Amino acid sequence: MYRRLFFLCPNKIEAQRAVQELMDAGLSAEQMHALSTSGVNLQGLPTASPSQRKDMHTKIENSLWHLNLGIFKEVEQILHHKNSSATEEGISWTPSGSTMNV
Repeated sequence: MYRRLFFLCPNKIEAQRAVQELMDAGLSAEQMHALSTSGVNLQGLPTASPSQRKDMHTKIENSLWHLNLGIFKEVEQILHHKNSSATEEGISWTPSGSTMNV
């Protein structure tokens, strides 16, 4: 499973310390990347690729999640509409199956 941890560091020294602790714990530098506002020198920290800077993985995951919710809502409305239209038309059915009034 894909897991992501975020660390906010107040300065470059603390960020380097966090990277070193993660590497000591068994993570490789390829599994990490550092981001900051423009103008901050990140030399000595794992650099982020352009795709990591855009964070496309999270954007795709969120888009698929919202698509899933939208589909679920549409299906629920279709099923609810079918059930409500049957009662609005005056159709009733008894479990015994012996009587059907239209």
